[in-house]
Amino acid sequence: MSSFIYLFTAFVFDVYLGTLFGGSFVGLNFSANSNIMLITLILITYKQDLIKSMLLGLVVGLVFDAFNIDTVFMFAIIYMVTTWAVSAWSTRINDTFIEIFLVTLSAIFLKEFFVYLAYVFLKGYRLSFGSWGASHLFFTLLLALLPTVVAVLFKINLLDKNTRQQQRNMKWDKTIKR
Repeated sequence: MSSFIYLFTAFVFDVYLGTLFGGSFVGLNFSANSNIMLITLILITYKQDLIKSMLLGLVVGLVFDAFNIDTVFMFAIIYMVTTWAVSAWSTRINDTFIEIFLVTLSAIFLKEFFVYLAYVFLKGYRLSFGSWGASHLFFTLLLALLPTVVAVLFKINLLDKNTRQQQRNMKWDKTIKR
């Protein structure tokens, strides 16, 4: 239940920041997506069950599809695949700040890259990869730095609390068994 509260809060922040920064794909100037909901999704599903993670990615993607009438199931598939990729990566990394931070930024890059590919190949947009990278991807990743740092620090704090709680429970179990 708390996952949905985090995702709803992230959605509200995404909508608010979307009004401040242009979220257009076409690269007609500079644009950026805040991706706070994606950051939240990645950190919620970090090292969780693959099927549940992908289903949550599907649901979050469907929310974005509901608000973008011309992207039927596009975001649902992109978020689900991004969640799958992060689940695969997260089994191979430790729970350090830098590793979780880089995986989260990589997820943002992957999602934005999939959106770029979808618009270019499926929607027929004409935009070079370099132009898109300079006018959209760079600013999207730059905008994501602060929220990612804050969210990863929050996640690490939760992981530390869970680890300490598990250690206390193990000590308590050993005490009871004596």
